[in-house]
Amino acid sequence: MFPELNIPIDEPLELIQKEDKILIKDPVRNKMLVLTPEEWVRQHLLHFLISSLGYPKSLIRTESGLNRGKKLLRSDILVHDRAGSPLVLVECKSFSVKINKEVLYQAVSYNETIKAKCIILSNGMMHYCLMLNLEKQKFEQVFAIPEYKELSVYQ
Repeated sequence: MFPELNIPIDEPLELIQKEDKILIKDPVRNKMLVLTPEEWVRQHLLHFLISSLGYPKSLIRTESGLNRGKKLLRSDILVHDRAGSPLVLVECKSFSVKINKEVLYQAVSYNETIKAKCIILSNGMMHYCLMLNLEKQKFEQVFAIPEYKELSVYQ
């Protein structure tokens, strides 16, 4: 099937076989989705954010649409603060896709519209996290994805 990812999760993900497809349960949308390599990464990361880092499920949106000029784009995971403002933008790629400048540019481009304070890039094997430095007003790389409560400086 798919490889084990570099994302610790507390319990196995819910998978079912339906006809010729494998479905995976999205805990945010509370529905079964067709399992693709990117979905494998997204669901692992969702479970990690919720179970291990305390991100409230009620403040998370997956594959939410955003308008960028005449284009309709989709953010993989978007976490809001308690006031409803965008806080964390997550861009997920398949485990076979390298996290490179193009992936970073895609996320930064999305964030020009979203204006989240934290950007996470992940292919399930490698993860990069950029946090807005409030004093310098620029993004800087940090070496761990923060717990939700650590993001309180932005809320």
